[in-house]
Amino acid sequence: MWVTPDQTNFSSNDNILSSHILIRSGRSDHNIKINSISLIEAKKDYVKISTTDNSYLVRNNLKVFLEQLPENILIRINKSQAININQIDRIKKNIIYTKNDISFKIGKSYTKTVNQLLK
Repeated sequence: MWVTPDQTNFSSNDNILSSHILIRSGRSDHNIKINSISLIEAKKDYVKISTTDNSYLVRNNLKVFLEQLPENILIRINKSQAININQIDRIKKNIIYTKNDISFKIGKSYTKTVNQLLK
């Protein structure tokens, strides 16, 4: 089933709706598995969605876009980035390391939320 972020009402028991999302990037629509999203970054009036295979630029703001996705998959780690919790390998102090050994700094206001969610 294809869903756009504007039409989605996710619930924790609804795996069918939460498995894919339909996004519009450029002039094309793309059906993306939510689990394949590794990183979402704010880029002014856009968000860059990085998946295991590709990246997409979508005209939306990060906060609004994340509200349309299930909370248990992506976690906001600073003002401009959200990461897939399945990609996290380790956390040292305020740095998150992914399984690809890429590091991201956790913002001060997000540290408590990140630590609580990953316990």
